[in-house]
Amino acid sequence: MTKLLSSSAIALAFVASPNAALADLKVVASFSILGDIVEHIGGDSVAVTTLVGADQDAHIYIPNVSDARSVARADVVFLNGLGFETWADDLVAGSGTSATVVSVAEDLPLELHGDDHDDHDDHDDHEDHDDHDDHDDHDDHDDHDDHEDHQEMDPHAHHDHGGLDPHAWGAMINAIAYADTIRAALSFADPENSEKYDENYGAFASAGLALRDGFAERISALSAPGTVVTSHDAFGYMAEETGITFLAPLGLNSASAASASQVRDLIEQLHGLPNAALFVENITNSALIDQISAETGAVVSTELLYSDALSGSEGPASTYLEWYGHNLESILSSLEGN
Repeated sequence: MTKLLSSSAIALAFVASPNAALADLKVVASFSILGDIVEHIGGDSVAVTTLVGADQDAHIYIPNVSDARSVARADVVFLNGLGFETWADDLVAGSGTSATVVSVAEDLPLELHGDDHDDHDDHDDHEDHDDHDDHDDHDDHDDHDDHEDHQEMDPHAHHDHGGLDPHAWGAMINAIAYADTIRAALSFADPENSEKYDENYGAFASAGLALRDGFAERISALSAPGTVVTSHDAFGYMAEETGITFLAPLGLNSASAASASQVRDLIEQLHGLPNAALFVENITNSALIDQISAETGAVVSTELLYSDALSGSEGPASTYLEWYGHNLESILSSLEGN
């Protein structure tokens, strides 16, 4: 029977139903950003199939027969959760898979509700990231078996998610938490390779924190508060972690529609902001951003922002770490230029 588990229930599931070590653990990841993190942690010990590929929008994705076949054959299936993959429950149930299904965006160090996004310009002290350092202390990677915080949490605490924003990977501390959940799941499924998964997790966490902290000085040195406009509200967690304000005429789902009043209100708001940068996302068309540019005089960046998907292998954001670095480099270059 398919097991739908939060990260805090992974250990119990595998203790109850242990798997023998597998040479190539068959793993499915729902979308490209998650698939890349799984590949970072699994390395050559796992065979990863990613359902929603590069430059594709998971919000509007329609699974196919091949996807169902991949899920049916999988040992572990990784989903983002928080309602991001609206099609996932039907796909998993219809596939008849016996895989363990893990939602990685559970029990995160940084959580945002949809209505929290109204407050993104109230970040007076984000150049000091110590507020989140309780979960950031990944320098000691030898203590992965101590997950007391996760084990004490109710595995069903976020079942209805309370309107949580699903784009949690936008904050590096959350991406590292994703990686830790993936590490735990792979280690229980394939204990013979657990040391490799620990090492890969440690390398990912160290690289991620170094990348994040490398941008912090530039962010704090901005001469004027920066505002970034994108089509849909996919960067709330990056806003919370960095202190950069993000505005969007569309909501959390790229498939939603912006009303004329929403666009008008945003345009009026931008007239009072001295340092705004407009970006088109890789998964959306440019119509809304072009309209906002025409009515405000703000210039649209020549760089795309990658929101819900990586770029192709030849693009600038073909891995999660590149995704994070490209987006922040593009944003800061534009704001500094303004």
